[in-house]
Amino acid sequence: MYDPLGLSIGTTNLVAARNGNPPVSRRAVLTLYPHCAPKVGLPAENSNLSEPGVLMRGFVERIGDSVALVSADGSAHDPDLLMVEALDAMVLAAGADAASSEISIAVPAYWKPSTVQALRNGLRTHLGFVRSGMAPRLVSDAIAALTAANAELCLAATGVVALLDFGGGGTSATLISLAGDFELISPTMRYAAFSGDEIDHALLLKVFEELGHGSGIDPASTAGVGQLGLLREQCREAKERLSTETVAEFAAELGGRRCSMRLTRDELGDLIQDRLSGFIYAFDDMLARHKKSWADLSAVVTVGGGASIPLVTERLSVYSRRPVVSPSQPAFAAAAGALQVASRGEELDLRTRTSISLLTAAAASEVVD
Repeated sequence: MYDPLGLSIGTTNLVAARNGNPPVSRRAVLTLYPHCAPKVGLPAENSNLSEPGVLMRGFVERIGDSVALVSADGSAHDPDLLMVEALDAMVLAAGADAASSEISIAVPAYWKPSTVQALRNGLRTHLGFVRSGMAPRLVSDAIAALTAANAELCLAATGVVALLDFGGGGTSATLISLAGDFELISPTMRYAAFSGDEIDHALLLKVFEELGHGSGIDPASTAGVGQLGLLREQCREAKERLSTETVAEFAAELGGRRCSMRLTRDELGDLIQDRLSGFIYAFDDMLARHKKSWADLSAVVTVGGGASIPLVTERLSVYSRRPVVSPSQPAFAAAAGALQVASRGEELDLRTRTSISLLTAAAASEVVD
């Protein structure tokens, strides 16, 4: 008997979902050690990261890339295998065992077939992920997220929904038919200009303005990298707090300069208005390419961390004049849906998508810079 486990891959966060336990989220950062298995996440979210190691970032975006990632100590690493190690660490973080789990992994819907295959090949090299010669099931995160949203929100039995995933590296949009089994009716559009990372960067620039110029710190130095990394994380946390609070405050420091930052929800709204408008207009174009309009949508389903930003729901509701709905934990929707897929085991229906249909859909993905 295998325990179901759902994992999701994002450029910013990795998430694990297991029955009877709250979802576990970790930053997509891996720390390598010579004496033990790699550990995933940042020290603030993983108490096991108490000793220094080799920090690796950016491997999610490099899956399928033939060029190795080079660490700070000069060692080269295969991005595919780093991803597999990070997933294995997520299994452990969730309190599960890969060898005794029925695992489904929600992968970005905009990935190309070669990227999906590279991950599948990497998983097959890890004994813990292979049972009877079979690697974990891979499913489009658009289908997985909609599966979780539908289980919670009880969407209409028919019609077309727009699944909008507001993630750390960009926003993805997919048109999905609810008739019968979920069916992808469009390639996934990836809009890179509206992302959690872009919002964090805009907030970071605001902090720089408050601190003033000429900090004297070398951004390439160890101290500089550490302080900039801390500032970025503080900006990210402030953004996330503003989803539920009207004001976020934190102490900022860079190169000996210090200030107290006070950010309001309205200020965040001012920073993201233009980027959000750009995405909405890009989605307008996507609808037109597929001979659809907002009026043809039975609902707009928002997931991902950015779905919690009140302005996102407000703008979409006013512009689309359609119901805009989101699960209670939108950032964990893909992992929760993958868990449902894993729970079905061999009794999967078409809602989960086979690997072949996933590759076909990904092959036609649209990327908007």
